[in-house]
Amino acid sequence: MIGQTRSFYDGNLGAFAFLCTALALPISTQAAVIISPTGGTSGGNPGGQPIFSVSGLVEGDMFEVNWAGPDDTAATGEVTIETLTPTNVEITVTIENLSAPNGGNGDPRLTSFGLQIDDATGVNSATGGSALDNAYFNSNFPGFGDVNVCGSSGNNCAGGGSGGIDVGFFDTFTLNVDGNFGDTIELLDFALKVQGAPDGASYELAGAPIPEPTSIALGVIGALAVVARRRFA
Repeated sequence: MIGQTRSFYDGNLGAFAFLCTALALPISTQAAVIISPTGGTSGGNPGGQPIFSVSGLVEGDMFEVNWAGPDDTAATGEVTIETLTPTNVEITVTIENLSAPNGGNGDPRLTSFGLQIDDATGVNSATGGSALDNAYFNSNFPGFGDVNVCGSSGNNCAGGGSGGIDVGFFDTFTLNVDGNFGDTIELLDFALKVQGAPDGASYELAGAPIPEPTSIALGVIGALAVVARRRFA
């Protein structure tokens, strides 16, 4: 058995290397879910970050999102399609503030999260959270002209006030959005407002969606099994 294992890797180094490299590439979380860059970039500060879309989403789909900005501002999150009907979608969002503390000068706070949802007609609420618990529709999100739905700690999608998600903490909330939806839904922008950075700076960050880790592992295992069958057939 040891000899066969070594023979498999020796004879399939190219295929094995390709599969390992694929782990670093953007792929779909499920067969019909596609994560792809739109070709656009964010505005605001710092600006120039690539904007992504996640399409083909159905009820139960879930994926992760990461953010990174100047002054060691960073966050990670998870987006889940809880329910999807022709007229309504419920989207649960969890965001954790991974930013570096400012050393006693006030720490960066995450004060607003925004999405572009095509065919949305309104947002009813942002429930379940303790920080980004205000929902707004077609409110200006600095740096992201296409955002039409957000959860915010302030009076609009621009954030504001003294609230938000503090460093080392997370918030989970559910956006209840009305619209004219089909069998699937597409989400874009994944905008995040950061306030309270060093020297009073604020940032508008574009999120980078990534596939669900379990789905990546299953895909690679399946591909390896196909290569193995062909090798030993």
